[in-house]
Amino acid sequence: MREVGTSADPAARIPVVGQDELSSLAVEINEMLQELQQAENKLRETEYQVRAVVIGAPVTTARTWYSVSRS
Repeated sequence: MREVGTSADPAARIPVVGQDELSSLAVEINEMLQELQQAENKLRETEYQVRAVVIGAPVTTARTWYSVSRS
């Protein structure tokens, strides 16, 4: 369990052995880690989309200004 806490691998999970309370806890922790990883992936994807919009905004603004000024 300690390796999962100190690991830099976001896909690291706790090995589940047996069917006692500790195994149930390991399953729950693994599910939380999975949800956290999915949330981080979604956040990263949203960040890329926002960056693309921000980076593309000046070009779009210039094109619009140019089109309007030619009218």
